[in-house]
Amino acid sequence: LIIGAPTIAGLIAITLAPISGWVIDRKGDKFVLSISLLIMGISLIFLNYWITPLSFYILFGIARLLFVAPIMNSGTTVVSRWFIRRRGRANGISILITSIGMGLIPVYSQFLIDTVGWREAWLWLGVTVWIIGAIPSLLFIISKPENFNINPDPINTTNEQYNDIETSGSWTLKESLSSPILWILCTNMLLLSFVHTSVNFHISALLVANGLQPMTAAFAITVLALGTGLGGLLWGIISEKMKSNIRGSLTAVFTGTGALIFLFADNTAMAFSAALIFGFGLGGTWTIALITLPNYFGRVAIGSIRGIGDLFMNAGMALGGLSSSIIYDLTQSYDLVFPLLTIIAVISAISLLFTKEPKK
Repeated sequence: LIIGAPTIAGLIAITLAPISGWVIDRKGDKFVLSISLLIMGISLIFLNYWITPLSFYILFGIARLLFVAPIMNSGTTVVSRWFIRRRGRANGISILITSIGMGLIPVYSQFLIDTVGWREAWLWLGVTVWIIGAIPSLLFIISKPENFNINPDPINTTNEQYNDIETSGSWTLKESLSSPILWILCTNMLLLSFVHTSVNFHISALLVANGLQPMTAAFAITVLALGTGLGGLLWGIISEKMKSNIRGSLTAVFTGTGALIFLFADNTAMAFSAALIFGFGLGGTWTIALITLPNYFGRVAIGSIRGIGDLFMNAGMALGGLSSSIIYDLTQSYDLVFPLLTIIAVISAISLLFTKEPKK
């Protein structure tokens, strides 16, 4: 029941992502983010009253659908519209804060369950979304600096040899769709999201099967989240000095290496090392969508372009856990699953290395 709802929502998000990106470009990040968070809060509040599996699927699915499509897209697109030269570190900070939030939510949810029960916990989660999400978005977000007749931070010409930031101008959605580079980047977003979803889905069971205690496996997941946040921040800063193709290739290498180490992690040190390496790479893979796409295709239609990228990313997330589970069920072992994930990451690393800035 619980796994089915986000899976179905992820599949629906594949079709919703391009639409939400189109709306973001026309109505603005503030409008889309505020409305989405408002509806998400309503869905969570009504989960307090669900009595049938169908009602749970509908309400939880709506909340999950909004999170993976319009909320994630609009929340990160606004950062890319405001920053050019410092886009890397700005998005890195965004990734770090997102990772911290994802780490705190389970603790907060458990506190609510212990305090008021699981039903009322849904209600307070919905209220929390309104307080820290919807209301601040409505009051404080400005979709782009041009709305106030100011410019985003300018390109630092001394770094032009390292940076490919918007040197070719902004692309329309139609122009970007005709570029092979967009499809290569989107395919890599699918491959890497496939890898990280598969690892996240099986990491706990794998470590326990390797002989580690369940609590150690749980702490490894915490280390992975920490590595993701720090990786996002560091790769964001690095992106301001390193070309996008090299950065993307290196993040894929870290991701694949971490996945392979997990297979042999039979002690705490190896498990935590694998989690840190994989998380560091995972934080970097997010920069493909958050930094590389706006760097290559500009800010004008970045919502729509990100929507296309999110379509591929959501497809990888939906297929990753399912496909790896099927392989495990057929072989009753992870000996094939994790090497295959490493091979996929290596393929991604090679293709990203030869990805160059598109030209109109």
